[in-house]
Amino acid sequence: MPDSDPFQDQRAVRRRDRGLRRVGAVTAAALTAAAAGTAILGTQYRSQLPGAAVAPATTTSPGAAGTPGTPTPQSTAPRPPAQAPAPVTPHTQAPATTSGAS
Repeated sequence: MPDSDPFQDQRAVRRRDRGLRRVGAVTAAALTAAAAGTAILGTQYRSQLPGAAVAPATTTSPGAAGTPGTPTPQSTAPRPPAQAPAPVTPHTQAPATTSGAS
């Protein structure tokens, strides 16, 4: 069994450790970028949902004569529809399906 050179072994160990540090740094950077991207996309998605308000809107209510109105937050709760949905009529005949098989 040939004896290995201790100097060569130390260089190999340093190269391996340097490579592992690089891989760890790239992995950490990718994880950070993925988490930040997820947070940004989630925020954008949430702002696009109906009824989602980024900041509550305020209106001024009329005050006494000569005094400015006080801000009143508007409700962000969903409102009921203006008209109830129409009832669904049952089908008189089941729809026909054609598969093309003989």
